[in-house]
Amino acid sequence: MNFNHEFENKPNISPIGETDKNTPTITLVISSDTIGVDDKHFGRQLLNSFLFSLTEIPPKINSIILFNRAVKLAFKNSPVLEPLKLLYESSIDVIICKESLKNHGGKELLAIGKEASMYHIVNMLISAEKIISI
Repeated sequence: MNFNHEFENKPNISPIGETDKNTPTITLVISSDTIGVDDKHFGRQLLNSFLFSLTEIPPKINSIILFNRAVKLAFKNSPVLEPLKLLYESSIDVIICKESLKNHGGKELLAIGKEASMYHIVNMLISAEKIISI
């Protein structure tokens, strides 16, 4: 089975950087700097792989919201900054929770992203057609 071939034949699927009015708005919510809790090193590898996968396969997500420890993913020294930066540069909004940012180091550490209040984040979540939370 050819994985790439399958995606090429599906309707309403747009690669990163392209939009399709028939594609729903998809918001990704990340609340930790790892996937899972047992092995932090492996959890960071999984998260890195997950984010790189988002740069390579459709459908395109519209925004990524970073809460709590996940705000560290957008820091200058983040081990997953590269795929997050690729997503940001392909016009995917990376939204940083102001309260979480203040609690985990401050905006001087940010490499990418836009700070947003909880009010703004709640409005984004309410208006999203699909929400993925990891």
